Parts: sequence; structure tokens; C-alpha cells
Amino acid sequence: MRKKGGRVISLLCVVALLFGVVGTLAGCSEKDKVVKRSDDTEFVILMLSDTHIENKEGYYKRLFRTMDDLVGMASPDFVIMAGDLTHIDENDVAFQRFAEKMESYRIPWTFTFANHDASGKNWTKEDIADYLESLEYCQFCKGDEDVYGYGNQYFNVTDKNGNVIQTIFTIDTSGPVDGTHHVESSQIDWYRRSVAEIATEVNGDPNKVVPSIMFAHIPMKEYKEAYDTASKNKTIIHGKRREKECPDGTDDELYETICELGSTSAYYCGHEHKNNYAVEWGGIRFSYNETMRHVFYIPSRGGLVINVKSDGKVTQQNIRRSLVSRNYKISEEY
Repeated sequence: MRKKGGRVISLLCVVALLFGVVGTLAGCSEKDKVVKRSDDTEFVILMLSDTHIENKEGYYKRLFRTMDDLVGMASPDFVIMAGDLTHIDENDVAFQRFAEKMESYRIPWTFTFANHDASGKNWTKEDIADYLESLEYCQFCKGDEDVYGYGNQYFNVTDKNGNVIQTIFTIDTSGPVDGTHHVESSQIDWYRRSVAEIATEVNGDPNKVVPSIMFAHIPMKEYKEAYDTASKNKTIIHGKRREKECPDGTDDELYETICELGSTSAYYCGHEHKNNYAVEWGGIRFSYNETMRHVFYIPSRGGLVINVKSDGKVTQQNIRRSLVSRNYKISEEY
């Protein structure tokens, strides 16, 4: 079966909170460094991406130590792995070992496909999707059969009273086998339907949209213009562009649809390993995650913490470790 339910899975935050919060783990390099959860923060998401697992025991050791550090410092309620988990032929082994590590935290998590995940010889995209659906804490769902890709989902975040305050969208930006891929019309139609359905369920009116954020691997084509404009106007919110943006070349209508619907306020991606900037353009925040690739040419590695506030607003914080100093730095909320 392609679907794991009647339609996309809607994960209520209250379910995630029942699993508890992990403390600072023993592997943390600076045990006194934690993300201090402010009083108005209802829900914390930790975003990871671009682990690019290599079939070497030493690589697993370094990666898992960093994962322990990040989970320990962020104490997340939900973890989103935004793709390029591996690029090796033995992608089945890489996914199994990564998932075993994630499941050991006993925290709900999910995954978005990227351009390298199914380029290996052993597992296809469908094989990976089937495996992820079989896990206990992984909330990944293949999604509707008439929508391109796997893992087009939304997750509703609730406050302590059960009120939906934010929706998390994940969307597949990988090719049928591998490579990048534009967001197809079937995905945009699904996103449009979902925004209206959530608004109807929560507010009784399809036009009274619930605020949302979106996670994918590939940046939208608007990232370049957004950064260029912010750089010119000296309005860069955080971070730097260290390499050019590489969206899929096809001109899709995702950005235009986001602006039209007025629900999604932020888009988070990986893909470019050296970029970690955040800028706002056209009312949308465009952010790069800190990469998790453990190779010498990457100046730092880390993750992104997204804080959902009690009023539904969203802030974020970067956790990054310098390759040179090996010390972690946690940014202020922005």
C-alpha cells in the first residue's frame, strides 16, 4: 500500500511531548551549553541535514557523537532529518544505522528525501520509505498516491490546551531515483488542499489559515534573489552565503502559492553545505540548516533549532561547532 492512513498523517504535538525530553548527553563536548527554552516556547524542533554517511566506522563514531551533542543541547520534541543522509552504494546499511541511533533517543522524528539518498545500489526510494514507515518513533509516511514523491506530510503542533498553533509541512524535492527535482503541480495542489483542510478543521473556515513552516532539502529558486536583496540592503538576519545556491532548474509555483495562501512564514532547507544564512523576502523567511557532513572542507557542522511559541510564532537558533576549535556556539533566538 502506498498510503499509511486515510491521507497525510497529522501529528499532534501533545503526542510528542508524552515521550519526554532528553537531557544533556554524555557525549556533549561542552556540558554546560544547552538551548535554554524560554517560558513562551511550546515546542522545539531540531533540524538535521546532509550527514552524507560514509561506510567507515570512524565516520559513524564522529557523526553519532555530534548527534548526541545536538540532541542533548536542544532537548527537542521533534527532529527533522532533511535529507542527503548518505551517498554510498550501501545506503541500506547507512539508513539502518542512522535510524537505530535516532530511535534510541525515543523522540518523534521524520525525514525528507534529498538528491543522494537513493543513488546507492541497495535501496530504492520506495525501499527507504517502506523502512522508515516500519519504525516506532519515525513519523514518516509515504503520503497520497496521486501526489509526486514520498513524505509529503503535515504535522499539527498544539499547545498545552490542545489548540493547534502551528503546522509543519515536509515536502519531497528529490528526483524519482536521485538528483534534485522541482515541486510538481500535484504537490502544490496537495499543499493548497492541506492548508484549506487544516483551516477548516481548526477555525471552521478554509480561508482562516493556520500559520505554518515548511522543510525540504532543496532551496527554492527565490533564495538567491532573497539573499542578494538582503545583502544589498544590509538586512541579512543571520549567517553567510559561502557557496552559490543550487535549486532545481525548473520554474515551479511553490513560492507564488505560499505567498497567495498566506499560511507558511518560513522555508528551511539543506543541500549547500557551507551556507547557513537566514533572510526574509516577500514576507517569507528563507533559511539554510547547518550541515552535518564530517569532512575537512566544511568549516563547521551543527543543526538548527526552531522554537514554536505559545502564540504560534516561530524563532530559530543555530548550533554550530567549529572544525578548528571544536567548540559549540549557540546563537540567540532570531
